[in-house]
Amino acid sequence: MHKEEKTVHYNTKSTIPFLYSSLGYGFLWNNPSPGRCETTRNHTLWCADSAYQADYLVFTGDTPGDVMKIYSDLTGYAPKFPAWAAGFWQCRLRYESQEELLEVAREHKKRGIPMSAIVIDYSHWTEQGEWKFDPRYWPDPEKMWRELAEMDIKPVVSIWPTINPDSENYNKMNDVNMLVRTENGQYGTFSFYGQQTFIDAMNLIQRREKLRPYILKYMEIASQTGAPLMRPMFFDYYAMPTAIH
Repeated sequence: MHKEEKTVHYNTKSTIPFLYSSLGYGFLWNNPSPGRCETTRNHTLWCADSAYQADYLVFTGDTPGDVMKIYSDLTGYAPKFPAWAAGFWQCRLRYESQEELLEVAREHKKRGIPMSAIVIDYSHWTEQGEWKFDPRYWPDPEKMWRELAEMDIKPVVSIWPTINPDSENYNKMNDVNMLVRTENGQYGTFSFYGQQTFIDAMNLIQRREKLRPYILKYMEIASQTGAPLMRPMFFDYYAMPTAIH
């Protein structure tokens, strides 16, 4: 049987480039480039569309559990799952205002319908790349956090890695090399309610020194009133013909 999978992230799909073989080994493809994996009866192929070198690990174990332990040691372990997160999450595309969201939460409680979390999805911000609530539609987030806490509901806020040239942060982040570009300097731009590009969250030093203050400021009110979960966004990745720098 021939099976082919693309090693690309999409909005609703996260690709994990790892294979466990019935022969008792694990194979981890450690390359950031888009590509594909083929598994057939007579060959296995891993392909990177753009790369200077291939980085992969092969490891064995006596049992599948042994192999998966090595994989987990390499990639890290998930934190303990909080009890509230195992409950019902209410989400739609999308709640457009603070009052609309609160009305839904109140109605669930009125009808005795359990709700553990409610999601505040995209476009709650003033502009993509401005990590704050638009006061026209979300006038008092702190008050909203308190009311949700009284109903024992956790707010879950969607954070996107996109940034618009009109954002107040665009030039500041561009000046310190925090925007994703191709190897030849081209920005990975696309159109979605304006021209967008991506912040470079893979730059460890810049993430700690430059990006972290933005996110902390975004979370400031939330952290004072119950610390809702902040959800990073897996975004559509449009493969480019040149390597990401």
